[in-house]
Amino acid sequence: MDRKNIVVLIHHAPFAGNYCTEGLRTIVGTEQAIDGQSVKSVFLGDGVYFGLKDVANDERIRKFTKTFTGMGMKVYIEEESLVKKSLSSEHISKDFQVLSRTDILKILKEADHVLSF
Repeated sequence: MDRKNIVVLIHHAPFAGNYCTEGLRTIVGTEQAIDGQSVKSVFLGDGVYFGLKDVANDERIRKFTKTFTGMGMKVYIEEESLVKKSLSSEHISKDFQVLSRTDILKILKEADHVLSF
């Protein structure tokens, strides 16, 4: 079976309804569903708030970020979304990697499937 590149976009704020929780569950489930997949998570727009140190350490979010890092998943924050929210990479948990919009677009271009929450 060919390796599939899957990107999950999270652009809703944490604790703002089911989009957030379902998106996080989808990330974990997609990674576990089929061996040989590459799953990358991109947080942009209001989704960048997931990466804030205080939020990322919240018990409800931490269980997901620990799972992501434990599975060796790549988890990205879009830099331009941070700037738009008057935030910087200094505000972001070490579990997330801040990438430029150009780098995010490269990831999306290489994706076989993109899921959006």
